[in-house]
Amino acid sequence: MAAIRELIIAAFLLVIAIMLTIFACTLIDDHNAYPLVPLVFYAFIPVPAILCITKQSTTGFGSNGRTPMDNMGHFLLGMFSAAGPCMTLVLYHTDKMTLTAMFLCFGTAIFLGASGFVLKRSLRERDNDMFQ
Repeated sequence: MAAIRELIIAAFLLVIAIMLTIFACTLIDDHNAYPLVPLVFYAFIPVPAILCITKQSTTGFGSNGRTPMDNMGHFLLGMFSAAGPCMTLVLYHTDKMTLTAMFLCFGTAIFLGASGFVLKRSLRERDNDMFQ
């Protein structure tokens, strides 16, 4: 039952994040689709972790315990994690996005991160319950 509750919380946070992006595109003075660009980077954040990073790799970056795929996965994960907020700042700096849209895009990042955190925590608790 706790897993369903956490799944509902994560889905609610995801919906809020998508709504903030839609608000950034439509409610601001200049109706444009530029706030969708950082959302694309945010959507690609989990892909390298799913495809490249193995669960048994727990040592530091570049050490002998990791495969080259693990290192590439960590690099791409960091690249996509930094590209979303940086793209938001670049779009604001070049006047493609207003200040309000920039803050809404940052809110999107916060809510997407919170959704991922809730899902990761629920999976970790479920794994711990299975081994006890």
